[in-house]
Amino acid sequence: MKDAFDNGSRSVAIKAFINGQKRVQEYHFVKIHTFMLINTYQPAMASACKLFDHVVTNLNLSEHYVSLFLAEPIVQLVQGLYVMDFPIWKLGCLLGEEWVEEDVFNGMAELLYFRCAAAPLENEPEFIFLPTSFFNNAWHLYTQEPRLYSIELLELRERLCSTAFHTVSFIVWHNNHYASYIYKESPQLFHNDSLGHPPAPNVLFVFSWLLDSLDLLIPTRIQSGTISKQTTSVGYGSCEIAAHNFIKADADDEIPLWDARSSHPFHDKALQELIIFHLTAKTCRPSTFVDWVTQCTTTT
Repeated sequence: MKDAFDNGSRSVAIKAFINGQKRVQEYHFVKIHTFMLINTYQPAMASACKLFDHVVTNLNLSEHYVSLFLAEPIVQLVQGLYVMDFPIWKLGCLLGEEWVEEDVFNGMAELLYFRCAAAPLENEPEFIFLPTSFFNNAWHLYTQEPRLYSIELLELRERLCSTAFHTVSFIVWHNNHYASYIYKESPQLFHNDSLGHPPAPNVLFVFSWLLDSLDLLIPTRIQSGTISKQTTSVGYGSCEIAAHNFIKADADDEIPLWDARSSHPFHDKALQELIIFHLTAKTCRPSTFVDWVTQCTTTT
């Protein structure tokens, strides 16, 4: 089509057989391009339609926030995050028992870290919530010979040994499922899994390797907690929501524990928080994330 356009053509004749009948139709290149865009963005359009309808009819947002959000382009990146980049239409994965996309899941973790960090303004944040890439990358490095820390892991080790912290939280993907882990400088890692699965077999070795030679207690066992369980009829798409809630509730005693029988409000709460954060971050422009924070450690 590009060559034909360069040679002066502006339309194309399409021959098709529809219900056994031969049909020939002429289409302008602009219309063909429109068809291509519709097909390319169909998943985004479908997700955005469901998302905007849910925001208007079900989400507990003020009319002000609703009107601002509905005016956003669906490909607009969610604002205010540092590690994650994802467009607004992907927030549709938070509806119902949909599988939460990993970028959105990590955005939720980032926002929780920001909220906890903002509370004690006079001190470094004592709550650390690592992205899902942390354990994936650490496990890969652990299996290499020789075992060497990446720059990111070296910076994390510096953070742990040079500043105060009370919690290191992270999520592990194992057997097509997410589960949460919490370290509190004690002989055990705390673990919770909304399917009741045992801890992943490599977690203790990898996390102990991360802490090796640091002046910190290295966990020697994993203690599994008891939380509500997903079933085929309730909470079946909520493993990420449940894993996030276990960490969130540990960080804040006022957060209710996730319950498979009433999972939808937890999805809505995550969606509401990300929308408000996005719209608030936009009002702060032209300042950006780097204007709002200071580093906990000095890296070289």
